[in-house]
Amino acid sequence: MTQQMTAPGRVAAVSAGAGAGVGAGVGAVWANLAFTAGVVIIWAWFSAVSPHLYRRVPSQH
Repeated sequence: MTQQMTAPGRVAAVSAGAGAGVGAGVGAVWANLAFTAGVVIIWAWFSAVSPHLYRRVPSQH
């Protein structure tokens, strides 16, 4: 039986792949652009998901 990867797992896999690409490319333009695109995508995802998760946290009042 196989399990499906969750969205956070996919994001972690993409970021690990981007890091490996930068290591393999060692200064190549394509590797730098791929890494930069990966960082922008991850931060956009964080920005989109964070407000939703923040609203789910119970207040301490």
